[in-house]
Amino acid sequence: MTFEVHDLDLEPFDVTFFNGLLYHLPDPIRGLKIAADLTRELIFVDTSTREGMPDGHLAMENESKELLLSGIYGLNWLPTGPDVLRRMLEWAGFVECQVIGFRLLDPQQGRLGMVASKTPGMLAHLESMQSP
Repeated sequence: MTFEVHDLDLEPFDVTFFNGLLYHLPDPIRGLKIAADLTRELIFVDTSTREGMPDGHLAMENESKELLLSGIYGLNWLPTGPDVLRRMLEWAGFVECQVIGFRLLDPQQGRLGMVASKTPGMLAHLESMQSP
């Protein structure tokens, strides 16, 4: 038996860690919105990315339904960079977003970490910590 993220009955959290989930969901925007609605303050999103395409898109790829640590839907929805994830988070109700990690794993795959806040100014200190 499988459950769907929209079927969960949870109380809101101050901080949500949305790690390694986005690209496994059949509707990643809806899944992120559900997590956002359950988040009072901060969300940390860590996701695989699809490299080699312009930023601003969700790229669809096939995923095994049988391999361990794969999803159950047979699809991956991979952001092509931080811009698309930032736009998704802003649409979901976060007023600030900051990349906290973005690295290339191979020519077609990367890893992106982003934090977003519902309170203006909360992430200002992160910008001063970024190296030039």
